[in-house]
This record gives sequence, structure tokens and C-alpha cells, in this order.
Amino acid sequence: MSDSVEVIESAEPEIEKKVRSRFRVVLVHVLKSSVFLPFPVKYLLFAFVALAKPPLAAAVVLWAVGCVAVYVFSIRRSLSAIRRKITVVHPERCIVPSMIAFGLFTLFNVFIDTAMSINSGSDAGPLILLSVILNFSVFVYQSLATQRGFAAMTGADAPLPIRVSGILVAAGDIAIVAGFLIIIISAINGAF
Repeated sequence: MSDSVEVIESAEPEIEKKVRSRFRVVLVHVLKSSVFLPFPVKYLLFAFVALAKPPLAAAVVLWAVGCVAVYVFSIRRSLSAIRRKITVVHPERCIVPSMIAFGLFTLFNVFIDTAMSINSGSDAGPLILLSVILNFSVFVYQSLATQRGFAAMTGADAPLPIRVSGILVAAGDIAIVAGFLIIIISAINGAF
């Protein structure tokens, strides 16, 4: 018997990683994890719930669970694609710009959700509260997942730029601005 070793080549070729600028990495990450899939799914779910008119508790659960699931899937998919396909020089420098963009999208989502809730013809208060809780929970998750994802990438050598307490403070600041937006929108629409 001979002790020969058979070498089997992989059917899949190794993907060559491309070097991209920090701006492009952040842009792609934010768009993939906040816009391309989550935004349309969130509002399609909203429209489905509005048209199907299930009991309120079922509608809330369906909308919230669907939104959270799509956001979690999208951010994990985005970070995985960046790890596989892109070489990021100093990936820790992508964290703060990503969080700023996530904060802006959170404000935008609260604004759109508030306008849709007020114009839906139902009691807007609980819907607005649900929207604020959901959007800020998603913001905190996106911030934590992004920070951990970029910090774990090859080439990350600096300490993390933001602690969890900083993320919560940022969410609080965004909540204050969102509160003012809700008051302004409600006043314009005569809800007060």
C-alpha cells in the first residue's frame, strides 16, 4: 500500500479582495443595511397590515418582527460581504460615519412613520410610540453590530471609538430630535 495524498483543488476560485475608500465602504454598508432591503420591506409590511386589517395586536407583532428580522439580516449580510470582498484599511474608522448615517436614517424613518401613522385614520399615538421604540432599537443594534463587525476585521488596530454608553447617548439625542419632529408633524396635521 502506498501512502499517497491526493490534492483536490477547490471548485470555487478565491475571491480577490478589492481595496476601497472608507467613504465607499461606509456608503455601501449603510445603503445595504438600512435602505436597499429594509426600507421597502418595512413599508410593504406596513401597507400589508393596513390593507389586511388583522387585529391590532397581530398587526403590531407582524410589523415589528418583520422589520427587526429584515434589519438584522441586512446588517449581517452587509458586514459579511465587506469581510469577504473588500480590504478595508483601518476599518475602525468606518464606525463613526456609519453611526451618523444610521442616526440620520433613524430620524427619517421616524418622520415617515409618524406622517403615515397620523394619516392612517387610526389612533396615531400607539403607532408613533411603536415606531420610535422600533427605530431606536434598530439604531442601537446597527451601531453595536457595526462597531463589533468593523473592529473584528483584519487591520483594525485602534481602540473602539465609541462605548455602548456613547451609543445610548446618541440614541437619546436622536430621540429628542424625533420627539420635536413628531410634535411639529402632529401640530401641522391638527392631532393636538
